[in-house]
Amino acid sequence: MKTRTLSHSTSLTHGGLERKLNAFTLKALLGKHDDKLSKKPDLITVETPLTPDELEKKLHAITITDFSQLHNSSFATYYGEVKPYSFDIKNVRYGPMSHAPGIKGEVLGGVNHTTIKVKIDVEKTYKLIRNMYYSTLLPIGIIIMLLSLVTLGGTDFQIHGLLFSSAFIICAFLVVALEKSSLFNVRRRELKDFVSRIDGKIISSEETN
Repeated sequence: MKTRTLSHSTSLTHGGLERKLNAFTLKALLGKHDDKLSKKPDLITVETPLTPDELEKKLHAITITDFSQLHNSSFATYYGEVKPYSFDIKNVRYGPMSHAPGIKGEVLGGVNHTTIKVKIDVEKTYKLIRNMYYSTLLPIGIIIMLLSLVTLGGTDFQIHGLLFSSAFIICAFLVVALEKSSLFNVRRRELKDFVSRIDGKIISSEETN
């Protein structure tokens, strides 16, 4: 009778621990601590002395319509679509399957200049990468941690199991942080390069919902 009671108590303890760990995982997957990302300005106003027609011609001169045309177009800097009052392009350094962001723009009118609303979206890509790592490495780490507590509890090997499981959890957060930093570095570099190619300057940045 005592054995059954002890087993039931142990099961409840493990159940409570599992619920806490699952809640922790859910919080990580929701990325509450990464909400600051959406507060970063993602719509940039750029001004260039080029007219809308000159801007379109300039972009056409350095843009190919498809990445597969790159071997026949040594002049190409971007690939994608250029229209009279909008464009959606990506640097040829990054293939179609790359996580690197593209450059989207809306061309507005102006007096003696052209205003462009530029968006380089890294949030969507970042969330995809974050969910991919959090949904794989975190559950693996938590499962190993639970198994360590259940099967190795009270033994000298328990600490090894906990350290091993912690490695998966730490690795998940570390990789996501590095990917986030890399995406923002690419975004800054691509924006600076694009603005210089159209002889423009950044006027302002703003958030979008």
